[in-house]
Amino acid sequence: VSPQPVREALQLLQGEGLIILEANVGARVRGLDFDRLRHIYELREAIEATFTRHFAESASLSDIREIEAIQREHDKAIDARDVVAADRANGLFHEMIVSHSGNEEADALRMRYLNLSISLRKRFGYQNYRWEAVRHEHHQMIDAFRRRDGMGAYAIASLHVRATMDEIMGRIREEEQQQASGA
Repeated sequence: VSPQPVREALQLLQGEGLIILEANVGARVRGLDFDRLRHIYELREAIEATFTRHFAESASLSDIREIEAIQREHDKAIDARDVVAADRANGLFHEMIVSHSGNEEADALRMRYLNLSISLRKRFGYQNYRWEAVRHEHHQMIDAFRRRDGMGAYAIASLHVRATMDEIMGRIREEEQQQASGA
């Protein structure tokens, strides 16, 4: 492989925030610490809450019925403790909201970190209380959609992402403490 395609690939990875290129040193994988993770979730919170506000203000009655149907599937999966189906329905719920944003730039930024979020969720799963909290938060968002309450939907979505961040960061801390204690 010639140097140019490698250089371009490294620049792409740097643009994605995955590596750090240092002149005359080379490339290194960018680490993930609590500050970076918090910053990533703060971006997700701002973007996803904005998308949710937009959905509340612009969704048709048909769109709202569709997201309600997705939520019914999510509810059934939670009741059955079917993690795979619940996760799939959760993804559909959020993708339905995102599909109405019309903001390609913000969605590209969201997508930049989506795989990290998915990987963290797969690694740590959901704590039992979080399943019910997610269900409750989704129903609150749907109520805001029915009322066309953009700012209410924004506030709920903001808390929704923040709660996910708190849970994931708590799980990482627990794991670090267990490793430090030799458990």
